[in-house]
Amino acid sequence: MRGMAQQPKMPSFGDRYGLRAAAIATYPMYRGLAQLVGMTKIPCGETTESEFRATGAQWANFDFFFIHVKATDAAGEDGDFDRKVAAIEDVDKHLPALLAQKPDVLAITGDHSTPVPIKGHSWHPQPVLLWSEICGADKIARFTETGANTGSLGIFKAKHLIRLMQANARMLDKFGA
Repeated sequence: MRGMAQQPKMPSFGDRYGLRAAAIATYPMYRGLAQLVGMTKIPCGETTESEFRATGAQWANFDFFFIHVKATDAAGEDGDFDRKVAAIEDVDKHLPALLAQKPDVLAITGDHSTPVPIKGHSWHPQPVLLWSEICGADKIARFTETGANTGSLGIFKAKHLIRLMQANARMLDKFGA
């Protein structure tokens, strides 16, 4: 059996970070995890396009959107390179609809690496794209695994991403010690 017998005691995402958070995900596990931390689950359909459309429809109601695209992971687990490329290209195709909402901060990353040759989750670092009006810039011209690893963010633990996003949203009085 998989799952939990009861809700664990933990602060909600909203209590911890001061954000009204929405979760937009096609895969049930991610909807469940989002609910577990107090995010509002938004119905979204099964495609990247429908996920981004649902985000736009809810834009005024939330401060933070967790959008999970499952297609890249599924293609990697199946060892299907062409389908993984198509899934990434699909995100690229529909990203302008999300950008049209004019986010203050945008982070694009994954929850884990799923390289096609491995056909499963791996230890490889996740590329992270972080954008805001004050984020600064580096010399990386393309968002790739290799480029991201050498970019100005370098390699860091994922648990630090939310604070970097908050800093870029000017939500922190001070960053670091």
